[in-house]
Amino acid sequence: MPPSVTFDEIDAGSTPEQHHDALIITLPIGNCKVKKILVDTGSSVNLIMMETLKGMGFTEKDLAKKAIPSVGFSGETKHSLGEIIIPTYAGGVNKQVRYLVIDGPSTYNVILGRPWIHEMKAIPSTYHQCLKFPTPWGVQEIRGDQEEAKDCYKVALKPTTEQTVLIGSECRGKIREELVRLLRTNIDCFAWSHDDMIGIDPSVITHKLSVDPSYKPVQQKRRKFASERNQVINQEVDNLLAAGKIREVKYPEWLSNVVVVPKKNGKWKIKITPVTRKRQRSDPREDLPIEVVNMMFKEQIGQTMEVYIDDMVVKSKQPHKDHQRLAETFNTLGKYQMKKSQRFEWTDDNEKAYQELKRYLSTPPLLSKPEPGEPLFLYHRSTKQIGAVLVREQEGSQHPVYYISKSLLPAETMYTSLEKLVLALVTASYKLRPYFESHTISVITNYPLKTIMRKPELSGRMAKWSVHLSGYDLKFEPRTAIKSQALADFVSDFCPALQTQAEQDILNLEEDKGEQVWELHVDGASNAKGAGVGLVLKSPQGDLIVQAVRCEFKATNNGENMRH
Repeated sequence: MPPSVTFDEIDAGSTPEQHHDALIITLPIGNCKVKKILVDTGSSVNLIMMETLKGMGFTEKDLAKKAIPSVGFSGETKHSLGEIIIPTYAGGVNKQVRYLVIDGPSTYNVILGRPWIHEMKAIPSTYHQCLKFPTPWGVQEIRGDQEEAKDCYKVALKPTTEQTVLIGSECRGKIREELVRLLRTNIDCFAWSHDDMIGIDPSVITHKLSVDPSYKPVQQKRRKFASERNQVINQEVDNLLAAGKIREVKYPEWLSNVVVVPKKNGKWKIKITPVTRKRQRSDPREDLPIEVVNMMFKEQIGQTMEVYIDDMVVKSKQPHKDHQRLAETFNTLGKYQMKKSQRFEWTDDNEKAYQELKRYLSTPPLLSKPEPGEPLFLYHRSTKQIGAVLVREQEGSQHPVYYISKSLLPAETMYTSLEKLVLALVTASYKLRPYFESHTISVITNYPLKTIMRKPELSGRMAKWSVHLSGYDLKFEPRTAIKSQALADFVSDFCPALQTQAEQDILNLEEDKGEQVWELHVDGASNAKGAGVGLVLKSPQGDLIVQAVRCEFKATNNGENMRH
């Protein structure tokens, strides 16, 4: 017969008679000694925090994926990342304990609920601050740590930085007190996470797929995203799955790619729009957030409120009436179950960037006006974009006259490095035409552009550009020291990766290759679906031009037929 488990005043030890501390213990779990373990008879599961698991050397790969909802005493729902079985040692008894893994901030590392308590046949007593359970070698006892319990309680009372509403620093006195009281009263109108979004009243808006059921949906081809956007999409999907807002469908009848749109606060917005064969037949009212807000606040808009695309402004002519206007707004939000998103977090890095931006905008570079007939100097560069700066010299220093820049078109990105540099010069001549026509322009560069532009064997666009530039008074000078540090970051012809390529382009132009030979390779194929021809054209420099042509007539792979 198992030994009896009893408690008396001796078990309380030095525990104060008047206390309300939870039972916090320390146990070996796995190969680690884990502190801040809450023994909770009100919990129907054993919980362990993902952060605790990571500290113990586990990763998400060690979890058995299972999203099980856990409901707190206030009704909030948290979905588990999965579950894991870890040996847990207590008083000489080793049990393989199944834990649900939760990702999120928590006061405790582990919560041992009724499953573990019942398996151990343990009896916890918060008053005596101890846990007793029978074993073959007698009743074992684990004492609670009241200091840890008090620390956990203090941490739980502290407001987290994620649940903070900012108010103006100039709001003081009675107005500030009333505003703080109002915000605390209506704290349920704010959404701190996906779990807080309980849904807007269906009488206001109902989310549905905006498609015409008489048309067959179309499956979009899978769209690939950059790694940064993939992380944003995966995180958003995980959040919605954890909150129970969406569910996975194994065999969808339609598939639409997500659309990732940058927001003005630096974050991303994820949208999904179903696509049908007759897209124009779908419901045009598929995204009307402004109309919804206009309907909800129709009595206030134009009077005490202004609504923009992603902002609502509550206003009043008298400061002491601000809290009244805000109270009306919160009442309307509560009536339709709409939530305001969490605050924008302003960090020290944000403040530093903001101050640097203010400093830059308050000291813009001043453009200098050249004198008639004064010689000017042109620095130009070419990378993925082309740009140029026109400067004049005055009292031993250089001052900018004008800047120009241009993004390369897809076809222009295929130009050689030297062609891009000449293109930058030609673009500057078009955009700065008044200066080119009335001044002598000295082009500062370390590349023999003058020699290249005067080669008689030039053809195509280089010949066209050479004729165009010959109409201006241009001089080409080697670059020496730059006399203005403000221009030093701008006047680089190439990035280091393109330097070698540009030098090779010059060598190719200077070499006498004689007759230039181009090689053409062709091949064809046909099957039941049709026939096609492939062509590969190789230039003397080794550049390849590949083209595939689909035949509009029937053909075979027979060589005789191909010669016809």
